Amino acid sequence: MNNEDLMVIFDIVSLYIMIHIDDVINVMKTITNEETIQLLELRLKSSYFRFKGKIYKQTHGVAMGSPLSPIIANIYMAHFEQKALNPFPYTPEEWKRFVDDVCEKWSHGKELLDKFLAHINSLSEHIKFTLKSKKIINSPFLTSF
Repeated sequence: MNNEDLMVIFDIVSLYIMIHIDDVINVMKTITNEETIQLLELRLKSSYFRFKGKIYKQTHGVAMGSPLSPIIANIYMAHFEQKALNPFPYTPEEWKRFVDDVCEKWSHGKELLDKFLAHINSLSEHIKFTLKSKKIINSPFLTSF
């Protein structure tokens, strides 16, 4: 451990509603068959909800509360993370995501952390990360999580 180690928490801004259905479909085409794609596209493009007694069609993102949404979000974000982490020359020692929160151990200093955040935010016009907190890890018991 060096004195530059940071424990960083990122938040993905409005994850479910910011995932574009066409982007999800393109990711899914790389891992499943055409019949599944057709069913998924039908389901994702047919989301309705009720608000103040009126029924609306959701035109953007995946539906909050749908049992399918967390699965779609996780598959999409796994693809996004691979695209984000592989080409950047400095990567976190640890990267742990739960839905829309990421906890990471960063050992490359604060300046490179800012560049890394700019990098992951440049990959999509819709998926954006915000820095919730960063703390210097100064305990030998917090070297990994």
